[in-house]
Amino acid sequence: MFSVVIEKIAGVIFIVSAVLKALDMRMFELQILGYGILEDPQAVTAAAFGTVGVETLLGMVLLAGMRFKGAVWLFTLALLAGFTALVGYGWLFQDLDECGCFGAYVEMTPAATITKNLIMMGFIGAAWFRRRSLAGDKPPGEWLALRVAAAVLGALAVTGAGVYGVYGAGPAEADRPFAEMTYQDGAVTVELGEGEHLIAMYGANCEHCMGTVPDLHGLMFAEGVPPVAAFLSGEPDEIEQFRAITQPLFPLEPIELVEFVRHIGSAPPRFILVRDGAIVAYWDDEAPEAEAVRAALTQE
Repeated sequence: MFSVVIEKIAGVIFIVSAVLKALDMRMFELQILGYGILEDPQAVTAAAFGTVGVETLLGMVLLAGMRFKGAVWLFTLALLAGFTALVGYGWLFQDLDECGCFGAYVEMTPAATITKNLIMMGFIGAAWFRRRSLAGDKPPGEWLALRVAAAVLGALAVTGAGVYGVYGAGPAEADRPFAEMTYQDGAVTVELGEGEHLIAMYGANCEHCMGTVPDLHGLMFAEGVPPVAAFLSGEPDEIEQFRAITQPLFPLEPIELVEFVRHIGSAPPRFILVRDGAIVAYWDDEAPEAEAVRAALTQE
């Protein structure tokens, strides 16, 4: 009975963890970036969805009592050990203050997460050895195929919910990646989904980005150039330092790292001409000349 109870509790924990992550995959991706290991947006997305899928599948398998001669419990121990090492690395070397183990809805410090994982590993290890010493591992049973199918479908359902949350708007959103973005121009909220805009994507620690601010000042007053604004990725103190050094005349809006990485596609700065939320043209490294902006606006 002890082994069965531990097995069920672990299964519930894994499923709850996966569901909470799937409810806000964007935030989970941001939490993954905080570990400082993955930077490529596609790799971050793959890691996020892969984690949700594996956790759900493992949780379903544990709940269904499928052990496969102890292999499931060994995998669970290995997974918890890997998660613990990852959190420890983020804590020690990346100043991680929130592990993301339960997504955006339950905050846990690295210390609390490591403690939780070690306790789970202790109980699962004890349950496994107790089971082996008392009665051995039971055979999978005649309903194995059905239970495996249920576990796989559960994993697909939870992962699919996360996919829908990120990409559910469909092709229209893909064609208009800036449709939902806004920035503040004084007391006015400007929507990039309406009209034409020239925006810069800056990194707060990017000295080259700072050097292009005067070029944007010139574009602000050039004939035929739409309103200019910038999005800046960084910590609050870094953003304030950027403002103090560059003294921008245009609106400067903080942006979350996940969204920033998705939009720039390479190292900043990137300058993007937007019409009704869609990208008309973009320029990397150097701000475009006013003539290039006007030419891009007149192209079909």
